Amino acid sequence: MVTFTTGDEVSNTVKSLRATFFEGVTRPLEFRKQQLKQLYRLLEDNEDALTEAVYKDLRKGRNEFLIGEMNTPKEEILYMLKARHRWSSAAFTC
Repeated sequence: MVTFTTGDEVSNTVKSLRATFFEGVTRPLEFRKQQLKQLYRLLEDNEDALTEAVYKDLRKGRNEFLIGEMNTPKEEILYMLKARHRWSSAAFTC
């Protein structure tokens, strides 16, 4: 059964997330590190379900999905975890 999120639910979620952001909850590096680790774990733990969903929707095979869709965000997360201290330093410039 498919369920949909109502406009009010979306609006309430956005308000809550904005309040969290403006309260500074997301500012500490440790918070960001934990969020990145949780995102990585979500991708790892749900790899089979995601692979199956992409196959059903797009007929994309497992290897094609893993190489083309899953590896990039996972590698980016690992890179961000390694570089976050350097990026947050006062001396960092783009």
